[in-house]
Amino acid sequence: MKKIGFYLLSLLSVTSISNACPVCFGAPEDPITEAAGMAIMFLFVIVCVMLTAVISFFYTLRKRAQQHQALVDAVGYDPEENIK
Repeated sequence: MKKIGFYLLSLLSVTSISNACPVCFGAPEDPITEAAGMAIMFLFVIVCVMLTAVISFFYTLRKRAQQHQALVDAVGYDPEENIK
């Protein structure tokens, strides 16, 4: 517990290190600052699109597995049992 307190105190005492970089610290209406903001938003959108694609892929797999199980239960025959 003392280690956590020490690390927390150390982190709080060096807050000057965590200041913004010169580009982000500049004027908010500067073209470079606006470009950096747009780049961050673009990368955020890409991450969201990729996460949505992964989630929808696993949702589709789950849905197909449920459909397959319903078919096996209805027919009473599983073609995967005969695979050796």
